[in-house]
Amino acid sequence: VGLSFVLCFVGVKMTIVDLYKIPIGISLGVVGGILALSILASLMIKPKSVGSPASPFDFGSGFKKRVGRSLLYNKPHRRMRVWVWLAAVVAILAIVTWASIPSGPSADEAMAAIRVAQHELVQAQRVHRGANSPTLNDAQAALNLAWSLLEEKRYEEAILAAHQATALSRKLKG
Repeated sequence: VGLSFVLCFVGVKMTIVDLYKIPIGISLGVVGGILALSILASLMIKPKSVGSPASPFDFGSGFKKRVGRSLLYNKPHRRMRVWVWLAAVVAILAIVTWASIPSGPSADEAMAAIRVAQHELVQAQRVHRGANSPTLNDAQAALNLAWSLLEEKRYEEAILAAHQATALSRKLKG
């Protein structure tokens, strides 16, 4: 049952990928949660015993066949081993999920800030056409710094430089 839920989740995720991209961390969390719950449910719910069908080869009237019954329920040390493995799988999934969540600004956020600064600088240059203003030069230098920081993958610093360029450009516009 757990596997069918995982496959349904993956199918839905593949279907809506063009509309909404589910982050990797959330996907891993959902899949890990479904697997952990299905393992937990299989440990909690014991299978029912079913009588064997009557046949000429019947071994007696009281013979019962146990379907799906394993040694897991008969030996406590094996049950404990399953719980330890379940805890280890949940811990590993939690670590992977936590590590996959970004902790700082992304390249997309830095790129957006730089594009805004670039747009503001172009508008300021149109207003002050032909003028060689020190503030305009400072804004261009801050924008160039933001681009170089973006290439170095120093996104937070690139965003700060882009904001500085935007502020200088807006100061020029009025």
